[in-house]
Amino acid sequence: MGVGELQIVSDRQNQGIGTSIVKNLMVEAKLKRKKLWLRVIQGNPAERLYKKLGFTIFEESATHKKMEIQFCN
Repeated sequence: MGVGELQIVSDRQNQGIGTSIVKNLMVEAKLKRKKLWLRVIQGNPAERLYKKLGFTIFEESATHKKMEIQFCN
């Protein structure tokens, strides 16, 4: 399972919307015993959230990082 892009309009950021969406995706991935991955732009503060939720970086380019959390085991 992957998230290609998630954008929260600036006046709605820091209200838990993105966190709620990602956590719901994590629940679905866990139920399906799947890996969930996402791509974040280099320097995006959301990376801190993803790390806090347990995501780790598995690929990096000059512009993006791909992060994943595994529920396969």
